[in-house]
Amino acid sequence: FDSNPHDGLLETHNVDKSLEGKLKCLIFIPILSQTYCDPKSFAWQHEFVAFNKLAKEDPFGRDIRLSNGNVASRILPIKIHDLDAEDKTAIESEIGGVLRAVEFILKSTGVNRPLAPKDDEVRSQGKILYRDQTNKVANAIKEIILSIKAPSRDNGVSPADSLQRSPVRWSKGIIITLAAVLFFLALIAYQLIQSTSDKVVTDKSIAILAFTDMSPNHDQEFFGDGVAEEIINVLAKVPDLKVIARTSSFQYKGKNEDLRKIGEALGVSTILEGSVRKSKDQLRITAQLINLSDGSHLWSKTYDRKADDVFKVQDEIALEVVEALKITLTGTLKATHASTENEEAYSLYRQGTFFLDQVSSEGNRKALEFLERSVALDSNLALAWQAIGTAQFRQLRPNNPQWKKVRIAALKALALDPALPDPHTILSLVASAEYDWPLAQAEMTKAYELDPRNPTTLRNFGRMYFIFGKFDEGIKFTEKAVAIDPVSVNSFNYLGKARYLAGQYEASLAAFNKASELSPLSGSPFGRLDRALITMSLKGPAFLLEQMKSEVQPITKMAATSMAQFELRQFKDADKNLADLIMSFQNESAYEIATVYANRNDFENTMLWLERAFTQSERSLQAVNVDPQFKPFRQHPRFKALMKKMNFPE
Repeated sequence: FDSNPHDGLLETHNVDKSLEGKLKCLIFIPILSQTYCDPKSFAWQHEFVAFNKLAKEDPFGRDIRLSNGNVASRILPIKIHDLDAEDKTAIESEIGGVLRAVEFILKSTGVNRPLAPKDDEVRSQGKILYRDQTNKVANAIKEIILSIKAPSRDNGVSPADSLQRSPVRWSKGIIITLAAVLFFLALIAYQLIQSTSDKVVTDKSIAILAFTDMSPNHDQEFFGDGVAEEIINVLAKVPDLKVIARTSSFQYKGKNEDLRKIGEALGVSTILEGSVRKSKDQLRITAQLINLSDGSHLWSKTYDRKADDVFKVQDEIALEVVEALKITLTGTLKATHASTENEEAYSLYRQGTFFLDQVSSEGNRKALEFLERSVALDSNLALAWQAIGTAQFRQLRPNNPQWKKVRIAALKALALDPALPDPHTILSLVASAEYDWPLAQAEMTKAYELDPRNPTTLRNFGRMYFIFGKFDEGIKFTEKAVAIDPVSVNSFNYLGKARYLAGQYEASLAAFNKASELSPLSGSPFGRLDRALITMSLKGPAFLLEQMKSEVQPITKMAATSMAQFELRQFKDADKNLADLIMSFQNESAYEIATVYANRNDFENTMLWLERAFTQSERSLQAVNVDPQFKPFRQHPRFKALMKKMNFPE
């Protein structure tokens, strides 16, 4: 195919018929350059699309089951450039799955060119080598051809081939020697295979990535997220399987990262990835389970169904993944679906959770808009009510007249589905905000009993412990959350807070730094202020002042800068930054202002702003009883009076 298709063809010749002979091949190897993936080009229309269609219809089929049980396509792409997202989407839409190509690309800063044989001259760790890639292509071709020749035999050799070979006469000594060699090779191979299979069976851990949207209008991203999330929810209930939380696995959505690196970051041995293609009432879902130790496919399948069969497909995928990982189930898989017969209500619910994931005031507003429309169409959609409760809790405080809506939404979700843990977490957070600590603890215990592997539950259960000074238990639960949700900003912020309150400043700073590394804009203002206080304690005010020059959170920047300047006796500048903080954020961040005054050992102003934080129902105030910044004031009657208002025990 790597030649001008018009060579030797005249205007009167039939191009399609002339190319038919070329297309009737076993394996098609498109060379994917930056100009190949043009739907209007000759190569795309008459080679790629034409072969894909022809291969599906011929006796072999496009996808070949290999002797080891894995599946390989007869389209074997070679990439000589990193592709633009639009080109990658075009290919994946045509093949109905994720693009897997052997890469011949020289990768270095600012370079995107084909790999050449001379690039083998300098070897370095992680470098792609021309001869290695050529070898991969050759082995892939061999594997496919042997499987086509002998589809029912593991050794890939058909009886007919054996009969056609010329007989070879060997001496008895050669045969004995060869037998001994083969025995030892077989023994080594068995040990290698056994160790690999043991790893697959015993290291039962998986991350489910967000499913790629392959729909014609590319408007079903929320639907792909929903499919992946539902599968996570089902698999998370399998006792012997470690399943990474969606907040971590979805971090890689839209990123073209190596699966092994993703697996290493998430601490898993397998990854499930897939795609969705939804057009009107037709649905195609593809899924493939990858063994990260060698990159092989443990299982893959394509489902063509009606759109209203989506829940059934999700359960099928979950069950087949469990079987592929050789996990023995003691019962049946229990699904917690946002099930509804109203397809529009489900679509609105999924769009609502899509915006809820953005964790922003605008995202929250859009989420509520879609979620409220969803329950208007189907008021029995429990997960939609749960999501409404989460969205409302994020934007309301107890001093708001609408506050009761948070509790109503959570209770509505539980009435519809008592097995949901998250509504109990919402009710616990509501009780905490109202300083009803016994109820907060009771609700969080219920959430934990329903799902002890839910990272949101673990984080908030840990928070409940460290609010009451039980730091070891708080750290234990937040560390469990990190294990399940290992690239979640929330997990590391909670862990950083727990260790900060426990006085473990080095470990706390490491956790806060990890959260910042995952997302420079992450964390509540007070969490970032904790980090600043630790930095000043460990490295001094001058270091903190320099660091604050690049701080992106204005509340943190003003507060921490003022504290550092005060410590450096730059009182005029310190007062100015504190005045700016008060002017800009007095109605939402009284607790942070109190922290600045506490750092100055100014008791009167510290209490004034703590009492204002109480009036404003600020959630940061819930940790005041154990926050080391206020330790010097705890025995003062005025401080004790505030603790009594917050229902803290003596």
